[in-house]
Amino acid sequence: MFIEKTLKFIEESDLSVSLPDIRQVTENDEGNYIIHMSSICRLSENKLKENYLLSQVVIFTLFDAIIDIKYPNLDGLSFKRRYEGLPSTNNFENIFREVYRVLKLIRNATIHNRSSLNRDESGVQLRYTHRNTNFEFNCSSKAISILNTIVILLAKSFDVRDKYTETLLVAYFNDLTIEVSNISDEFQNSLLPITVPFTFKWSVRYRITNPKFNYYFETNSYKLENRYKINENEVYASDEYILHIHEDKYLIPGEVINENGEFTKRELLKWKVFGNN
Repeated sequence: MFIEKTLKFIEESDLSVSLPDIRQVTENDEGNYIIHMSSICRLSENKLKENYLLSQVVIFTLFDAIIDIKYPNLDGLSFKRRYEGLPSTNNFENIFREVYRVLKLIRNATIHNRSSLNRDESGVQLRYTHRNTNFEFNCSSKAISILNTIVILLAKSFDVRDKYTETLLVAYFNDLTIEVSNISDEFQNSLLPITVPFTFKWSVRYRITNPKFNYYFETNSYKLENRYKINENEVYASDEYILHIHEDKYLIPGEVINENGEFTKRELLKWKVFGNN
């Protein structure tokens, strides 16, 4: 209940976020694509954007509540011990752990060393010493927006472990690491890098909800009859397709489909949907 109410509070605020723009697209009987544009109006009843200290306390508290639910064995421990107790065996867990590390660093400066924290249009800078350990963090404003977005996505799908959600989170996290110019704490002097086989474009996604496709038994592969074409000026955008096969639903990104619209059954099976994607 706390997580749901906090999410609602954030969604009704002006907090800086960079959620993906998912544009629903349908293919008609003539093979033409129709884009169903929807305007999203964020109600800014709760003013957080100009109160950076409060906004980061809210984001940290939300994330800390997720830990309480996912890892009840860490309840009552210090933030340092909670971080050390978080598992790190896959991409989901590594992102979760590193995001908590960044949030903890900002939260501690916000609460205990406010004078060490500087927030301006360029980003966030903090630097202080505690118990002979130097703590430093420098990032762009875009990094804060991405960080907030990752927390919101994790809060909305912290029980979901499908390939699409993982790929989306990895893309956000890798962009976050680019926007963080310096991080140093009691653990290490960098964020844990996550390698990926392809670049996933999270900014704008054209989601084709009823694509026509064929299955070829000889090659055990599928082929789209009419792949959606991205405008060459939209270098930040990509396509993705919802496929319903038998009683299963798949959401496969265009980044893993070849230029002829083909993909193997083995590839498709990786993109089975769990949750509300």
